[in-house]
Amino acid sequence: RRTRLISYAALGILVGIATIMYVPRLGSASASTGVLWELEAIAAVIIGGTVLKGGFGRVWGTVIGVLILSLIGNILNLTDFVSPYLNGAIQGVIIILAVILQRERKAAT
Repeated sequence: RRTRLISYAALGILVGIATIMYVPRLGSASASTGVLWELEAIAAVIIGGTVLKGGFGRVWGTVIGVLILSLIGNILNLTDFVSPYLNGAIQGVIIILAVILQRERKAAT
């Protein structure tokens, strides 16, 4: 119970720091700022190799997942291949593919 309280307090402090750093960059803030960021975080962790059903993951795997997602997002935005509004859908497809690959890898072992 104490660990959960400390985790929530630390998260609140980190969100406050992130907000202080992000708002000047945009020049404003709104309630919709950060929409789909949680999907991006989940996708990065899954692409990094963390199994959805539990277990453990590696920090470097998550960092690689973040780099892959950033690269894909930047390529899609710079090439105008798809609408920027579809980035969330593409991330969802990436999550589904990563989960399918995890299941196939687990079934093979």
